[in-house]
Amino acid sequence: MTPVRASRQWLRGRRTSSTRRSAQRTRPVRRAHSSNYRFGHIDLWVRDIRQVIDDAIARDRPSDGKVTLLGYSLGGQHVGRTLFAANPVLPGGAAVIAKVNRAVFAESIFGTPTEEVTPTTGFTSFPTNLTTRSDSDSTWAMAPERDAACTGHIVPSSQQQLWMQLMEEDRLGRRWGGDRDHPTGVSRAPTFSS
Repeated sequence: MTPVRASRQWLRGRRTSSTRRSAQRTRPVRRAHSSNYRFGHIDLWVRDIRQVIDDAIARDRPSDGKVTLLGYSLGGQHVGRTLFAANPVLPGGAAVIAKVNRAVFAESIFGTPTEEVTPTTGFTSFPTNLTTRSDSDSTWAMAPERDAACTGHIVPSSQQQLWMQLMEEDRLGRRWGGDRDHPTGVSRAPTFSS
């Protein structure tokens, strides 16, 4: 064996054992959270809505310098909190309210806490909510007694259309679920504590 060939063989052996040691060092290890901060809560949404208000006024320059807010479903709670002048987390609520000419609430969910109180089960500790097609479709369902009285409340093809839009938005999530050759897709969204 020539010296060059011997050194190449020695290097191959070194790389293999080095790679092996590196792989052992990089195995995932479960660790405690690195900070006391949890994932977003309602005031994160409020901060975002405040930024959107400023952006909408800057871009559209409405004649009265104000915007109309729409709080739909759970968004009603977020818009309501945005219009809370005495927000203890985000001061300056009165200045924000002065930029809003009216608020519209449609099918809003109210009655849930806006102040962050630690739940008995603890806060959510995973960053992503995954929704399957059947989960998405089930959100349209009513209680059986209401469903019988409110026939036709689901517009034909609307569930399919919503799912197609969700899959278009999430190019990675649409390849998850099912099996490798036939992915069923999941809709991914950040998890919030409220």
